[in-house]
Amino acid sequence: MRKILWLDQVECRKKHSVGGKAANLSFLSAYFPVPYGFCLTTDAFNLLEEISTRSIVGGLYQQVEQAYNLLCKHVGVDNVSVAVRSSAIVEDGDTASFAGQYKTYLNVVGLESVIEAITDCWQAIHNSGTDNYLKYHKMDERPLEMAVLVQQMVIADISVVAFSANPLNGSREEILINANWGLGESIVSGIVTPDTYTVRKKDFFVVSRHIGEKQIMTIASSNGTEKISVPRIMRKQAVLDESKIREIAETILFLEEVLGYAVDIESVYKGSRLYLLQCRPITSNR
Repeated sequence: MRKILWLDQVECRKKHSVGGKAANLSFLSAYFPVPYGFCLTTDAFNLLEEISTRSIVGGLYQQVEQAYNLLCKHVGVDNVSVAVRSSAIVEDGDTASFAGQYKTYLNVVGLESVIEAITDCWQAIHNSGTDNYLKYHKMDERPLEMAVLVQQMVIADISVVAFSANPLNGSREEILINANWGLGESIVSGIVTPDTYTVRKKDFFVVSRHIGEKQIMTIASSNGTEKISVPRIMRKQAVLDESKIREIAETILFLEEVLGYAVDIESVYKGSRLYLLQCRPITSNR
């Protein structure tokens, strides 16, 4: 049984081992910058299920310790900050995304904090919201299995959520891009009105742009993340320039063509470099 797989390993592209989120990122890491990391597989989850605990002890603890140390060495940073994200087998499917149903921990620093975050992801596999979501999508009779993804944390300057089909009007000829300063938590949680750019697919012409009143941004802090006020000078300033809009549009169009279905993505800019954090099918029910 493989309890830990790295994103750049071919075996990490198997959804039944690492869940939809990690499998998609593993595949796409061959094409785009994806923060480096490793995944605790469903084999690790099932092992703990068998012994009636989701506490990481013994040999599994040592494997996580070794993997985290290797990640630190790869990045060149002691106690590197990571994002710890649930990657359930049922997530990011064609009919249901499970967006926001499971746990994500950002800016986790140090082995013990990583162990705690992984454990929390597993312990949260059953909750009332998720159980209702499963019932709604008629998936409640499936056995639940949870992998957990641990990746280098990118301290973003800009965060982006984009769709290869416009969810506002259903057009497959338009790309919709939302963007805000800082980490993406402020966009996906809906606490801020981000910039919105509508881009025509055939020539990447920006059909419309709405510069949101971006009053809040999420940043990394000693407690993980925190929400702060956006400096006034930045609130009405466009987050994306023409070159970034074009790069995002080209990226999401390529992803749609490679994967064969309409997608939504989460990505960030650190400086001038774009990192892909998530890619999943667009579903009618999030």
